[in-house]
This record gives sequence, structure tokens and C-alpha cells, in this order.
Amino acid sequence: MTEEEEIKLAEDDSTPPDILRKLGRSRSGEVRFRVAVNSNSPVDILTRLSRDRDGDIRRGVAMNDNTPVSVLEKLSQDKIEEVRKWVAENPSTTSNILYQMSVGDESWQIKQAIIENPNCSVDILDIFSGDEDEDVRGWVASSDKCPASILEELSEDEYSEVRAEVAANRNCPIETILNLLQDEDPEVRENAKDNPKLEEYLEIKGPDERDRIERLITMLDLGARVSDEDLDLDDLDLDDLDLDDLEDDDLEDDEDLGESRRAVERFQLWESRGRSRYK
Repeated sequence: MTEEEEIKLAEDDSTPPDILRKLGRSRSGEVRFRVAVNSNSPVDILTRLSRDRDGDIRRGVAMNDNTPVSVLEKLSQDKIEEVRKWVAENPSTTSNILYQMSVGDESWQIKQAIIENPNCSVDILDIFSGDEDEDVRGWVASSDKCPASILEELSEDEYSEVRAEVAANRNCPIETILNLLQDEDPEVRENAKDNPKLEEYLEIKGPDERDRIERLITMLDLGARVSDEDLDLDDLDLDDLDLDDLEDDDLEDDEDLGESRRAVERFQLWESRGRSRYK
């Protein structure tokens, strides 16, 4: 049988286990790799291939969803990072194995794979929420498993990219979303404004609260600095605001001035139409 014929059999999910066992002993690394990733490969041949000298073969075993947990645990300590990364991505890898990897592996790629694994636990997210790499903290903030307590902590992260992920997370507490509406970074504010939980909150609270929040958003569109005392905006009147009197430091360039003028016009139009929903 030629190598090409062996490869064709090795990659066929309908190939009987007995034939895959024989192919798993092939001298061809390409054939053994195809056996390693084959979903029909029996446990005994996967276990054997997990000890293969060729790292690519071990990587193939780590990629296979049918690989036994005991084998995945051994491969989680493989000297080759790519093998460990595939263990971290494998949906059959348990939370216990992922936890062990989270406290012992410094690779950012593996950390990302762990966070995105469906078996990633809250304990693991808690560990990574304090990671020195802002990208790792951002992946934590974007996880649909991230609890409110961790999101609240990350909402004060020094990196706006992390705060933006917090603002977009459906698990973010409404109090945190309201705070992030006032963030200095426009992407953070936009994500907070678009978070579905904000709309749910406004639907429950009614028109007065919607009016208050939408006026706050308008003021922030203008680049205003809003303190806690300014959250009650009933006394604010943008008709009296003259943009020509703004100091140079208040606006970075002419484009910003144009945006501010448009924001004023949108607000005044909104006011004239009886404070319909701000858009």
C-alpha cells in the first residue's frame, strides 16, 4: 500500500478501528497524524500515539475530542507549546486540568485557549483577571461566564480596551454600565450604551429615567465632564450653550467642533419633539 493510500484510509472516519491501529504504526508521520486526529481512532492507539517522538503526532492526539482525559492531562505538560495549546482548546479537557494549566503556563496563547474553553471555571477567570497582560484581562472581561464581581473589578482597569469589553458584556451589572457611560474613552461609552441590559433597565424604569440617561449621553457626546452631582440633568439647557466661547483646550480640532455642533443640534431637535428617544 502506498503512503497516499494509507493517508486516505487514515483520514477517513469510516475506516475500521483495526485498520487504524495498523496505520497508527506506520513509518509515515503524515499517516500517524491522520490517525491521531481521526474521530474513529480507538483509545488504545490514541494513548500510544500520545507518546510519539514526533510533536506533530502528539499535537494531533491533543486535537482529538475522543482523547481520554488521562492522556490530555499528560499532554497538558508537554514540552511543546502547540501541543499544550490544543489541550487547552479541547472541549474534553476538564476544568481541573485547565486550572492546573492556568497556574503553571505563561503562554498568552494557552491562556486565551483556556478562557475560551467551554469548561473554563469562574475560579480560572478570577486568576486571569489579575494577569499582568491586558489582553488576558480583556479575554476574561469578554467571557460569557465572567461573573458580575469580576466585571466590576475590571471596569476600573487602566486599559480602555479591557473596560470596553466589560461594558459590552451581557453579565455586567447595570450600576457598572451606568458608570461606564461616563468613561473617558468613547468606545467604552458606546459599548455601555449598546449593552442590551441598559435598554432592559430603561424599559423597567420608565420615561423619566430614560430621559435622564439620554440627556447624560448627550452631554458626554459634547465632551462635557459630568460629576455625580450632574447626574440630575433637569436644570441643564443646551439652548444657552455657545460653542464659539469654548476654549481651545476643550476641543482637539475642527472635526471635534463639528461633531459637537451636530450633537447640540440633535439634542435640541430631540427637545423640540417632546424628548422622544435620543438617536
